Order: sequence, then C-alpha cells, then structure tokens
Amino acid sequence: MPIVTIQKEQVISQDEKTITIDLPETLISKRKTLDYSKVEAARGILREKADKMLAHVKRLRREWE
Repeated sequence: MPIVTIQKEQVISQDEKTITIDLPETLISKRKTLDYSKVEAARGILREKADKMLAHVKRLRREWE
C-alpha cells in the first residue's frame, strides 16, 4: 500500500478509522480513467502458445543445469 503525505491544512476531519482530506481540483483532474477494453481483447492471446513457451522454459532450465 502506498504512503501518502499531505499538508495539515488539507485535513478536514479524522477519527479512529478514517481521515477526510480536501484535495485540490488539479490533482483530481490529472487522474486518468483506465481503459480495460484492450486487456479484455488481449485475453487468451497466448493461451494457444502456452505449450511452446513452457517447452522453451524447460529447455532453458536444462541448459542451466
């Protein structure tokens, strides 16, 4: 989990479980939405090549031994 450092002026409230902060609009607008359509389209591309990849890895391991 990343550690986030903020200025004390940005803290609005704090209790035992949560901290509420006021983020600048510029920070929020920089956040990009992720497009998972390319990941979905690529799913399974290497599935039919798995046997060849595993054979290659096994050959490399034998060479190192």
